[in-house]
Amino acid sequence: MSTRQQKTTEDRYQYLQAARRYCKAQYNKLRSEPYRPHCSHDAAKVMLATEERFTDLGTFGVEGWCDDDGNDGVQYLNTGQAYDLTIVFKSETEQFRIASWGDIAEKKR
Repeated sequence: MSTRQQKTTEDRYQYLQAARRYCKAQYNKLRSEPYRPHCSHDAAKVMLATEERFTDLGTFGVEGWCDDDGNDGVQYLNTGQAYDLTIVFKSETEQFRIASWGDIAEKKR
């Protein structure tokens, strides 16, 4: 797999956007296969692959949580800081976004 570093002409948000697009494309490929597990498993797999490919993300694996019924979950690439922008996947909508997991957790209260 080829890696992608942040270009000198990109800011962090633009680099995250490129990584988010990669996540989405890889996720859509996985989800098109029959008999897939819960979407959160595929999202975590794709996010780990994205972390390996996009070497300047400064992240340390996938973290997350789900609500009591297991339907509404969040996975994110861990930056070590709750309010740093990162790639976030919401199971309820099956969408990748750029956000901080801290802001999402506060909205859940």
